[in-house]
Amino acid sequence: MARDPRHVILEASGGESGKMTETRDFRVRAYMAKSTALFMRDTFGEQELDRILFSVSPGARAAATSGKPADWCPAVEFSELLRALAAKSDGNSEHARVRLIACGEFIAREATNTFLKIAMKMLTPSLFAKKLPDIWKRDCSGGTFEVDAARDKIAFRLSGMAGFDHVPCTAAGFVKFALGAMGKTVDQVQIQGWSLENPCADGARVELTWKA
Repeated sequence: MARDPRHVILEASGGESGKMTETRDFRVRAYMAKSTALFMRDTFGEQELDRILFSVSPGARAAATSGKPADWCPAVEFSELLRALAAKSDGNSEHARVRLIACGEFIAREATNTFLKIAMKMLTPSLFAKKLPDIWKRDCSGGTFEVDAARDKIAFRLSGMAGFDHVPCTAAGFVKFALGAMGKTVDQVQIQGWSLENPCADGARVELTWKA
């Protein structure tokens, strides 16, 4: 099959020579942790959020409740919040998947209200695909994010992100929200390399399609 001429491959790499970023050195912007806490509050209520925050480490709790959105926090602390969110599905992978994607959409909505607000008005899906690695590098200090874009599809592959649990699902939600803001109705989200037992397999792949 001939390759679509609009096919693009882009990469955002962290760490020396693209090596896997050490988990302890992998950091993300705090707005993601804060938005996740707000999503859990809206989904489960204030009391349950308090219970969840009491159950995580002091660092994860601080990332969710204090500091500025643009501050950096360890990815492992953000992942604690995502694991707590996934645990609310009582082992049901599909429920966890849907909820984590919804959390990613919520995170994107918060980001769109800030630094992406103006950009989203000017982007098309193809331009957005080209910008995705830059957005990743803005918000994440490591990992590799490869994007493959076509007329009615955006696919991306995540690697070098050991310990950044459930990011394939939240990243899918982020992209899904952005496409919706551009007037595209995503009709299918496929996630390969993710499960509750293996929340971030190296090389996990996400594909979103919509009607062209």
